[in-house]
Amino acid sequence: MRVLISGTSGWLGGELAKRLAAAGHCVTGLSRRATKLEGVASIEADLSKDSSIEAAAAHGPFDVLVHNAGCLGWCTTAQAQSINVLGTRRALDIAAATSCQKVVVASSIAAVGTAAPYWPPKSVPISPEHLNAGFPWPYALSMTHKEVLARRACGLDDQLDATALRVGNVVTFPGLVHHDGIGIEYEQSPATSSDVAEELATSSACRFPEHKMASVALSDAVACLEAATLAPRRPGFRVLNVCGPTSFSREPVADVLRAWYPSTIEGLDHFERPGHERDQLYDNGPTFDALGWRPLVDLNADVPLEPSPVWKRL
Repeated sequence: MRVLISGTSGWLGGELAKRLAAAGHCVTGLSRRATKLEGVASIEADLSKDSSIEAAAAHGPFDVLVHNAGCLGWCTTAQAQSINVLGTRRALDIAAATSCQKVVVASSIAAVGTAAPYWPPKSVPISPEHLNAGFPWPYALSMTHKEVLARRACGLDDQLDATALRVGNVVTFPGLVHHDGIGIEYEQSPATSSDVAEELATSSACRFPEHKMASVALSDAVACLEAATLAPRRPGFRVLNVCGPTSFSREPVADVLRAWYPSTIEGLDHFERPGHERDQLYDNGPTFDALGWRPLVDLNADVPLEPSPVWKRL
């Protein structure tokens, strides 16, 4: 299989490229910096520029395009628009120019657009079809726009297969280290009921605390990208969640969400059933149905479940 992967000089894209190349696939990486991976061809091109389309087209055709390039949560509005949104438009143009009728777009669970304390999810567990809740965060909005562009591409070409993967907060395992894309690394701690209050004490900005619960091991995230890449082509558009098997949380999910959001959230009683206190906040079920993928690494294995001290007082 001939696979073009954008963002191969980065963490997730590079790991996927290595895995596919090792399995014998013909892999080409497209990135602003040279891709220096064994068995992976390199295209140096910037998806924020139209010249990237011609540069990539010269190396086609491709069977699958995996669009993984982009800027992360720290991006400005201008960066989100130029790199994430317009970069996705150019990636889809590359697919068209290289006779590629299957596209995998790396989106994010941030596309749901939630933020504490004023933009709660409408219902939980959070479906991959959950619409943006309205938090005006440039990164989240750009992820929503990426998905809209992929959906539109399928509307223009009824033979195109496009899958948007809403990937959670990727961490190493063991170690639980997150890479933010600009050379900064930090150890990811589990979610707690006090997260929002502690952050709002130092800033008036709303927060996206759900990213902790949505943490997923790097090995699981790469396995899902690989499954989406190798799955038989099925024309149409779909959105799928890619998160760990459980919510990475020190306390029961229901307790934590009640502490984060003052409003009522539909379906919260799911997490109050015995044995479901730390079920994954984002519904991975449709991902298994579509790709046969299940996350294998439970990041909570060494994290004891504790009732929230806030709710113990009630």
